[in-house]
Parts: sequence; structure tokens; C-alpha cells
Amino acid sequence: MSNSSVNRRWIALGVFFFLFAVYLFTYGGRIHSIDEAYIVTVTASLGKGRLDVNPVAFYQGDFKVYERLGTPGLSGDIFCKKGIGISLLALPFFWVAKFVPGMGAVHAAHLTSGVVTAATGALLFLYLSSLGFSVRASWISALVWGVGTLAWPYARMLFSEPAGALGLVLAFHGCSLFRKGHRIKDSFLCGLGVGLAGASLPTGLLVLPLPLVDMLYEVVRKNGKAGIRALQNAVSGALAYLGLCSSWLYITSCDLAGGGIQATGSR
Repeated sequence: MSNSSVNRRWIALGVFFFLFAVYLFTYGGRIHSIDEAYIVTVTASLGKGRLDVNPVAFYQGDFKVYERLGTPGLSGDIFCKKGIGISLLALPFFWVAKFVPGMGAVHAAHLTSGVVTAATGALLFLYLSSLGFSVRASWISALVWGVGTLAWPYARMLFSEPAGALGLVLAFHGCSLFRKGHRIKDSFLCGLGVGLAGASLPTGLLVLPLPLVDMLYEVVRKNGKAGIRALQNAVSGALAYLGLCSSWLYITSCDLAGGGIQATGSR
């Protein structure tokens, strides 16, 4: 590993800690909207081996049918329309709160977006560096993104967008690394990002094929076994999304068609 590569990783770590410190300084640790209430409930249910949001089902009557964040499954349970990705990322924080005196589960869960957004900023620095931008331009851009855009407000709240952003940057970064070094592990990294972004934001499916198509072009151009193996690894990583969503849709009896998740069965 070259010295420049090591230096970039240390700078990425510095970007992460700086952004997380900023987010921690402005950390609220409370529920700001109904969206967060549903996401926290999904996280709590995951800890119990369930996926429903029955504890907050009483909110359903306050909204019109098309505005409701919960949808009934065939079992009669209410399930959240939000992507499951952010809830999976919040689960470790939710679990740790049980062992830390004085820390509430909701407070701990709200640390998730700060950590995820700070990690996205660090990954953005590495991605820009891999594209050929200077180290200075890369870390300045990462910090401007982290504190000068909506990334900062989202880091204070428990929404799906931070997890989706992390998945998108991870997918494009993995694709960039693969095009430079043709390493199999980079293709899997790309697919893993696709999986995380897709499991967090269904609308992310509009742009997620781009890194995979780029890798497919590289496979066709090289026309070798290594390229085919790389594509297989990328698909394997993306299957994380397919597996999560398939299980989610099967349990909740929902469908991704029509621009959102709608119930396909009646109670």
C-alpha cells in the first residue's frame, strides 16, 4: 500500500470525526416527525423479531389513505412504507442503549444518521480522490457537503435519506475503484452499495442501475473471466437489496409498483 493511499485514509478518518463532532454538537436525540416515529418503531420491532408498527397504528386515522406511512398486511398487522435499510443500521445503537445507564433507546437510535452521514462524507472524499481530484479539493468538497447542504439537518434526524446517500456513494466509489484496478472486491463493494441504497430508498432504483451498467461495459470491453467474476460479485452484493426487499414485501404483502408501496391484500 502506497504512502499516498495511507494518507488519504487518515484524511478520510479525520473528515469522519470532524463531521460527526459537528453533528453531535447539534444532536437533538428526539423524534421530530411522524416518519421518525415509524422508523423507530420498526427498529424496536426488529429487536423483538418482528417487523410491524402496531404500537403507532393509532396515527393512521390522522391522515388520508394515500398519506399514511403504515399499510395493512394480510395478517392484519400494520407495516411501515419506509425502506428497512435505516432501521437495520439503527438496530445496533438501539441495542447498545439497553446496556448504557441513562441512555434512552430513541436517543441512541438518533445517533445513527450522524454516524452514517459522517461516514458518507469520508467516503465522498475517497471517491473524489479516486476520480483524480486533488486531496485538498476532495476534502474541502466533502466538508462543504457535510456542513453546507441538507446533509447536516438530515444527520440530526432519523430518516431514510442518509442511509440511501451512503449506499449511493458506496456504489459509485466501488465502481470507480473497479475501473481503475479491476479488483473483485471492489465490484462486490459496488453491489453492496446498490443493496443498501435500494433497501433504504425505493426511489434510488432510478439511478442505481448506472454503476452496474458501467461495470457491465467494463466486462464487455475486457471480455475476460475476471470481468465476469467481477460482475457476479456485484450482483451478489446487490442481492442483499433483493433479499431484504423480497422478504419485506412478502411479509407485508406489499408491492413496489406505482411509485410507492401499496397494500395488495385486505385485512
